[in-house]
Order: sequence, then structure tokens, then C-alpha cells
Amino acid sequence: MTSLEFDPQLLQTGLLVAGGALIALFLVFLALREFNCWYWKVNQRLALLTEIRDLLDRGQVREEAQRRALTEAARRERETVCARCGARYPGDLGGQFCEKCGGRL
Repeated sequence: MTSLEFDPQLLQTGLLVAGGALIALFLVFLALREFNCWYWKVNQRLALLTEIRDLLDRGQVREEAQRRALTEAARRERETVCARCGARYPGDLGGQFCEKCGGRL
């Protein structure tokens, strides 16, 4: 056989080896990808982001934040704050004295 002759058996063997190598590389890629996603918690992050998106779409996060802000504002309206030390006391204690610093409330 000279170097210029076509050998179909050699071509078929080469194609089988190349195809097997491609399949093996693809399987290694899938295994490494799955390990990488597990190691960096990509699947958990995706699930959490999807949940956050769904909550934002429904407006629940926004409503909860507004409810907390209103509750905090109402709580602050019902308390007295010492101007000197910043101590907080429940209710309107105008005319009384701070227990911590002695300043007038």
C-alpha cells in the first residue's frame, strides 16, 4: 500500500475513535458542570432568586416593608425620647425627667 491510497478501514476506525472521544468529553463536561453547580450552590441561588422574583411580582415584599415602616412610625409616635442621651420611654412623659441622665423629657 502506498501513502496515496485511500483506506476505508482506517477512516472508519478514525471516525469511531473521534466520535468516542467526543462522547467521553461531553460526559466529562456534564459531570464537571454538575459538580461546579453543586460546589458554588448555583441551583440553590437560582431557586432563591426565583422565589424573590415571584414575591416581588406579587408585591408581598413591598407590602411587608410598608407595614413594618408604618408599625415603626406608630411605635415612635407613642414614645418619648430624651433629647440629651436618646433614651426612649413608652408613652408621652412630657414634664418628667430621664432616668439615665436626669434631663427633662
